[in-house]
Amino acid sequence: MGAQIARSVQFFPVRLARAFARATRVLAYAVVVTAVLGFFGLKSVRGQIGEKTFGLGREMAPFMDLLSGTHRVVLNGEPLYVASAVTAQPMSVVLDRFEAQCRAHTGGLVEELDALPATAKAEVARRAPTAWNERSGVWREERETEGSITCVERSDGHGLTDTVQALKTFMATGDVHALGNFRYVYVRPTDHGKTHVLSTFTEGEFNVFKVIGRGAKEPAGTDPAETPRLPDASRMVSAEVDGDMYGTYIFASSAPVEQALGFYEVQLPAHGWKYVVGHSDIGVQVWQRDGVTMVVNAVRPDGDDKTRLTFSQGRTVAARGSK
Repeated sequence: MGAQIARSVQFFPVRLARAFARATRVLAYAVVVTAVLGFFGLKSVRGQIGEKTFGLGREMAPFMDLLSGTHRVVLNGEPLYVASAVTAQPMSVVLDRFEAQCRAHTGGLVEELDALPATAKAEVARRAPTAWNERSGVWREERETEGSITCVERSDGHGLTDTVQALKTFMATGDVHALGNFRYVYVRPTDHGKTHVLSTFTEGEFNVFKVIGRGAKEPAGTDPAETPRLPDASRMVSAEVDGDMYGTYIFASSAPVEQALGFYEVQLPAHGWKYVVGHSDIGVQVWQRDGVTMVVNAVRPDGDDKTRLTFSQGRTVAARGSK
C-alpha cells in the first residue's frame, strides 16, 4: 500500500513537469518553423511539426481533467500558461475559431502580401506554392480523432519589414515575444460527443534560450525550497504550477541511487522535513513539511552514467502565515 501511495503522489507532478519540458522543446521548434522555415515555405517541415504537435498533445492529454481552467506555469524560470476545457462544439469548429484568431493577428504580413498586384501574387504562388499557402504562419493539422493549431500572434506590426526585424531580434535574444505570443491548441473528441481543448500559450516575454540553458551550465529556474542539492548535481528542469501549489524539479548527479537517497535521509530532517515512507525497490521517499508533501525519486536509467533525481511537491494546506 505504501508503494502505491508513493507512486500516486509523484505521478501527477512528475509527468506534468516532463510534459512541460517537452512543451518547451516543441515550442522552440514550432516558433522557428512558424517564423523562419514556414516563411520560406519548406514543404518538408509540415509533416514534422504536425507529428510533434500531435505528440505534445497526446503526452499532455492525461492531464486534461486535472488541468481544468487556466494555470500559470513557470518553466525553467519563464512563464507560460496551460488551459483545459470541454465544449459542445465539434473539433473542426473549435479549430476554425482558433485559426481565425491567428490569421487576424499576423502583424500586417498577410495584408501586405495580399495587397500585391494579381500578377505578382500569381507568380509567387507558381514559384513557391508552399510559401504562399503558409504565408499566415498558421500551422493546422486535423485528423478524425485529433487536431492542432500552432501560430505566433502579433497584434501590431507593419508587414514584411517588421517581421524580418522581429525575426532577427528573436534569433539574437531567444525571446519569443519579439515575434509575438505563441499559441498552441490541441483538440480531441470525448467519449460523450464533446470536444476537449488543451492549449498552451505565452503572454509577454518567454525566453527560449534561458529555458534550454543556452550558453549556461544549466537552464534558468529554481530549486525546491528547503532542499539541498547533492554536491555535483545539475538542474535539468524546474516547473512550478500556480505559484507553490505544484512543483517538480529534475536533477542529474553522478552519485549512485543509494548514495543519493542516503544524502537526503540525512539532510532533509535538518531542513524541517518529516520522513513519511520510503521504498528502496523503486527508489522513492516521501516527506512532508509545512503542508507540503514531497516525493523524492532516484533512478539510474539503463546505459546512463547519471542518476536522475526528481523532487515532486504538492501543497495540501496553506503555508504558515498565509491568509
